[in-house]
Amino acid sequence: MKKSIIMAIFMVLVLSLLVLISLQNEKVQATQEKTEEIISITELAEQLGNSDLVIVDVRREEAYNGWKLDGEVRGGHIRGAVDFPLSWNVDDKGNKINEKELKVNLESKGITQDKTIVVYDNKGDKSPVMLQILKELGYANVFLYKEGITKWAANVDLPMERLANYEKLVYPAWINELVHGGTPKTYPKIGELFQIKLLLSIVELVGEQAKHFLMLI
Repeated sequence: MKKSIIMAIFMVLVLSLLVLISLQNEKVQATQEKTEEIISITELAEQLGNSDLVIVDVRREEAYNGWKLDGEVRGGHIRGAVDFPLSWNVDDKGNKINEKELKVNLESKGITQDKTIVVYDNKGDKSPVMLQILKELGYANVFLYKEGITKWAANVDLPMERLANYEKLVYPAWINELVHGGTPKTYPKIGELFQIKLLLSIVELVGEQAKHFLMLI
């Protein structure tokens, strides 16, 4: 009887040990896979200009255009990057875009499965979501530049681009600040004040959606 109890306890201990070892191995493997998905700032800089590489900026479009919205030293995007904000993965009602439509949108930006894809945002908090979306769509070579534009922009030796006259392409928060009596960045000179007021009046008449497309001429 005692031998049976001892044997049972021994088997339980062995099984518990095997389970712990298995869980530890899975944890190590997951960590290795995560590490393999990350590209360093040095590696990315060395790959700039590679025709097989597509760098994807998932920040807000206005940040990609050139506005400094999150404390970055320089505005704009990594040289050669394409914009595909994370918000483009959902429709106007917040529903996830169907897979077929999403693939079409991605491919229109040159984000195709035959390329090596690197995604980045400001500080690495949103880009992992985009990386997972791409993997679920079947993209095999997807990497994360986790340090984001914040660290890239801080190094003046690393190339960046921005849209010409980006400051004339304003965005909703800029309009909102002006409407409420604030002085947003790049606010025009006093001689252009009448034109601004006229454009704002048009925006109010046309509706909120027009604010996304308002350009100061």
